Amino acid sequence: MKPTIAEIIMATAREFRVGQFDITGFSRDRRFTLPRFVVYAIAHDAGFSYPRIARSIGDRDKTSVIAGKLRAAEFAATDPGFAASYAKLRHELLGADNPVQFKSSRVA
Repeated sequence: MKPTIAEIIMATAREFRVGQFDITGFSRDRRFTLPRFVVYAIAHDAGFSYPRIARSIGDRDKTSVIAGKLRAAEFAATDPGFAASYAKLRHELLGADNPVQFKSSRVA
């Protein structure tokens, strides 16, 4: 069964030891933006549209979600701890055992 965005936020807040309101808030502090990026990525992997995710997390613009998901890919490629937390949450919420495969939508 597909998790709700609220369930994704709760699990991510628990994993990163931050409050749910910190994830849905507008702080640009890295302690909160990294978990927010994970929520964007997992929610999109779960099948939610970018506009739906944006509305659920502080009524943001969908381009913020798209950019955040790309940032999650960048951090996962360079930070093993972040990558491990993302993979753990992805497995827990989506049952995904396969390695994380980020696809960049950036045009060269």
